[in-house]
Order: sequence, then structure tokens, then C-alpha cells
Amino acid sequence: MKPINYTIAFVVILFFGAYSNSIANGDAETTTQLPRMAEVLKEHHVGIDHWSVYARQNLKSVSNSSTFKQQLQTLKKKLPDFEWDDVKVNQAGQYEVEGHSKVSDHVSEQVQLFMYPQKNHKASYVIYELEGQTWNGNTWQTFSPTVDSRISTIFKETTDTKLYTTISGQKQAVSSKLLPAAQSYAKGLHARVVEKVKEKTFVSLSAYNTAWNQLIRTNGQKMNLQVALRTVGSTTTVTLGTPIITSEY
Repeated sequence: MKPINYTIAFVVILFFGAYSNSIANGDAETTTQLPRMAEVLKEHHVGIDHWSVYARQNLKSVSNSSTFKQQLQTLKKKLPDFEWDDVKVNQAGQYEVEGHSKVSDHVSEQVQLFMYPQKNHKASYVIYELEGQTWNGNTWQTFSPTVDSRISTIFKETTDTKLYTTISGQKQAVSSKLLPAAQSYAKGLHARVVEKVKEKTFVSLSAYNTAWNQLIRTNGQKMNLQVALRTVGSTTTVTLGTPIITSEY
């Protein structure tokens, strides 16, 4: 059977607004959620090799090429340490530009500005992402101030800004016990499983932690944690995300 690309679910949710909370509550939660997810992975002997904080906001004020260029100039002034690529425009009239900055050998930042046709008008949004390839006890303590600073700098208001966190790593294959293994990660994060997808070498769980304010809805049920395990050969990749995973898994 051909593997299913489960990132499609994320794209649908991202663009059609199922997210019911914002940075107003989410930023504070991220301070505890990401380190706790890292602890749970390490408790299960997972070697962490990627983590990210991802924020997104719609831009109602950007609706044509002129306002897109104005917004880009504003971002460049706010982020003078970023290197910016040239603006890309395709035949469909979609505009895209990316700026990036290397924070350290293993941590980088990027900002993306998009504008695309939507019915009879143009829709726009800006994305900020901080991502790293290693994790230790001081990682989040070192880089969480960067997230706070960038979010307040990039986004005009935080009330409608969506925030996502993802962390992943690898361990020795657990193909025959993928479902109970995935359930143990949800349990470690005090989350109740509300939905699951299971294949021979893959499992994905949607779960809900009542103590976390951020949430989306899946088939009428609340969720704010996603757990995914995929086994290839002798290795199982474990990915955790709040409220959903924002990368391929």
C-alpha cells in the first residue's frame, strides 16, 4: 500500500481555520509544552533530531503587489539580521518571499510572506519558524526569548496568530508495538486519545489535554496533541506536535 501523506490534514486545517486559540494563550503554554514533549521523548529513549516553533498570521492589509512590497520592506526593517531571497511570482499570481537567519550551528529562523488568489481577491499571510536539530536541558531556556522577541516584532497583533510546536526523533524499531507505544506518549503528556489511524508500519493519534488552552476540532472532538510513529527498517521515527504536527511524518 502506498504511504498516505498525512500532512494534507494539516494544510486543510491551516487554511480553513479550525484553530480555536491564539498566541495570547499559546505563547505561555509553549514555554512548558515543548520542554515537556522533549522530556517524554527522552524518557522513551528517543534521540531528538528536530524541533520547531511555527507561528502564522493572516494579513488583511496585504491585498495587491504594492501592499505586498510595503509589507516586505517593513519586515526587512524589523529584521535587519535576516538575509532575503528574491520575490517569486508564479503564473497563477501567487507571491512568495523568504528571509532566513542562522542563530547557531544547529538553530535557524525563517520568515515567509505569501499572497495568493482566493476567489475574487488576494489573501496573504506571514509565517515565522524557529527550528533546531539538537536538544539538551538548556535548549529551550536559551531560545525561548528569541521566540517571544520575534513574535512581538513580526506580527502586528497576536490575538489571531496561530502557534504550533513540533518535536521528533528516532529510536530502535518498535513495529510490532506501534499503537501501545504511541498511546504511552499521549499518556505521558496527560492527553486522552480521541482518534487514531493505524497501518502496519505507521500510527497517528489525535489526543486532548484538558489543561492546555490551544485546541482544534477533529470530527467534532477537541484535540491539542498529535502523536505519530513510523517505522522504516530498523528505526522508528517519533513525532509529537501541538496542537497538530506541522511537518511530514
